[in-house]
Amino acid sequence: MAKKIKIALPMADDYKARTIDDIKDYFDIEKLFVYFKDGRLMTWLTERHYNKEAAELEKIKKLDAQSDDDDMKIKEALCKLFGQEFKSEELKNIDTDELLSRAAKKKKLLQYTSDQRIIDNIDHVAFEQDELDALAHDDDVHEIYLGVNEFVIPLDVGNKKYIGIVKTGRKAVAVIKSDEPVDFDAKDIVFKDIDFDDKYAEKDSNPEKYLQLANDTDDKKQKEEYLIKAAEAGSAKAMSELGDFYEDEKQYDQAKKWYEKAIEKGEANAYCGLGLIYRDGKGVTKDEYKSFELFKKGAELGDSNSMCALGYAYLYGTTGYADSI
Repeated sequence: MAKKIKIALPMADDYKARTIDDIKDYFDIEKLFVYFKDGRLMTWLTERHYNKEAAELEKIKKLDAQSDDDDMKIKEALCKLFGQEFKSEELKNIDTDELLSRAAKKKKLLQYTSDQRIIDNIDHVAFEQDELDALAHDDDVHEIYLGVNEFVIPLDVGNKKYIGIVKTGRKAVAVIKSDEPVDFDAKDIVFKDIDFDDKYAEKDSNPEKYLQLANDTDDKKQKEEYLIKAAEAGSAKAMSELGDFYEDEKQYDQAKKWYEKAIEKGEANAYCGLGLIYRDGKGVTKDEYKSFELFKKGAELGDSNSMCALGYAYLYGTTGYADSI
């Protein structure tokens, strides 16, 4: 028979408690209260044969059933069970309902993924529409993780990146309430690992559909075709990605053409690509002055690659760069 793995309880400083002494040394009443409410504390005690403490916990459970949602009484009893001082004044401003809701959300999230980056950003995860709406209208939130569900994307809010949490091959579905294709680049809205609802995805002129398809395929020919369709539908991002694609394929005339088109549409990322073509003389006469100006413009528009290239230009560049400082 396989040995059963005993659960540990993360306490203060996320220390994983495996003994009663661990709980006492790293005592955290709010976490312990959550474990009491969701049953993990009783499981933890019984698995380790802390029979006396388990019996006391049963009494606290009865008190909980009779206390008419008086959480402070429960917390006081839990402190007493583990020999800790009950500091009622420190606990008054803590929203217990929010703690329990967050714990339930984390439990659900762990059924989707073990990606620690997502778990650490649990407050930016949405499983339901109301959660998405709240996050989308929070100016401090720029990345939102979506569970497997359908979500109406607020088109009035920009500077958002929606990332799907893929579960057994299933993705979140973005419902776009628009009769016309949306210029997501202009709105600074980005999607990753998310499908569009059928009605919107069927629009032949929908650039996001083709961008998604291009990013999902490893077939170069298909990738090129999808990027061209997205670019022809007006996506500046697709134009810039086409420039990257053709540069990788050493088709520098095509790369230059698409970088220039992307720049005309205001795509900051394209400045670095075009700058590198001029810096290295790829299919054009080498022009380090022109590359410097392109890097500088891309950096001013917030493109991180242009900033990096500009830094190297200042650090290792020719006298011409120095003259531009």
